[in-house]
Amino acid sequence: LVVADAAQLEPRVLAALAEDRAMADAGRGTDLYQGLVDAGVVDTRAHAKVAMLGAMYGATSGESGRLMPRLVRAYPRATGYVERAARAGESGAVVSTRLGRSSPPPGDAWVDVQQIGRAGEASGADAARARTSARDQGR
Repeated sequence: LVVADAAQLEPRVLAALAEDRAMADAGRGTDLYQGLVDAGVVDTRAHAKVAMLGAMYGATSGESGRLMPRLVRAYPRATGYVERAARAGESGAVVSTRLGRSSPPPGDAWVDVQQIGRAGEASGADAARARTSARDQGR
């Protein structure tokens, strides 16, 4: 049998990939989310979980969005790592993991929406659709 402790795996992997020593330190115990509370980043474990998962998976509104500035201050390397990948995807770049899995390139329809939305004479609705489409591609 193979036994693995996969508790809070995603944020722990992010800390390693981003080489974020502060986030790695928060995860040294058995509960990374409690480590964020103990480090003074947020006030409750529930807030830590919402903030961390929101940061990793692109949630920028609601409770997660409200807590994001605290994570950015405490863990700039980890949050910056995610943000750079998201921005690259939003621009249409292919983003790849260290193991070689890549996001699909945007299709022709996405390119068309971006061109229309960024044109000087684009309507507000076209510009908003382009922003939403870009964000969906990147996140």
